[in-house]
Parts: sequence; C-alpha cells; structure tokens
Amino acid sequence: MKKSMSIVLLMLLTLGASAQKKAKQDGVMTKQNGQYVVNTTTLCQAKGFKDITPLKVTFNKEVIVKVEALPNKETPSFFDRITKELLPKYELLKISEQDKVDAVSGATMSSRAVKANVKAACDYYKANKAKK
Repeated sequence: MKKSMSIVLLMLLTLGASAQKKAKQDGVMTKQNGQYVVNTTTLCQAKGFKDITPLKVTFNKEVIVKVEALPNKETPSFFDRITKELLPKYELLKISEQDKVDAVSGATMSSRAVKANVKAACDYYKANKAKK
C-alpha cells in the first residue's frame, strides 16, 4: 500500500513539474497572483526607431492592469516619454478599447511599435487564457 501511494505521489509531482517546465518554456504567458502576464519578446517583432520594443502586459479578466517596458534599444530620451506618457494610458483599460490609445508625438515609431505589442499581447491573452 505504501509503495503504491509513493508511486502515485511521485507521478503527481512529475506531472506538476512537467507542466511548470512547459509553462516556463512557453515564456509568453504566465499566471501570477490570479492575473495573466504576457511577455511580447518573442510574440511581436514590431520595430520602433531602432529595434523591437518588447513589453510585459498584465491582465485581470478583460482589463489591462499594467504595461511595462522590457529592455530595448530605443533612444532613451524618446522611450522615457513612451514610458511616462503612453504606457499609463493602458492601465485599467478594457481590452476592447486598447486600440483607442493615441501615440506620443515626437516618438511616433516607438509608439506604433508599443501599440502593436499591446495588441499582440491582448490577442494572445484572449486566445490562450483558458488554456493556462
């Protein structure tokens, strides 16, 4: 009896570790504290002025909770404007309204790339939230 219980326990632990490993390998969406976090590093290749502008977008139900910039190669002075002026506009916005956010003047290319990343994150979240 003890041996069969040990085998079952070992199987459950292995399955749990396997599921965690798969989620880490995916690297796109994770669940943290009841919210979903989408990392657009490999999801969206939209380029700003210099290169891609990956983001980390946090969702709670159908609402964007937060958008954070990940390391990128954009011009720091311009991207600081994006971080301060554009990213906060997404906070507490319904996913269905994300396309209504305006670009930051003077940082148009970076703004377009950020908007494309947010859209990609929203699309990915909607398509995959039930699977996680």
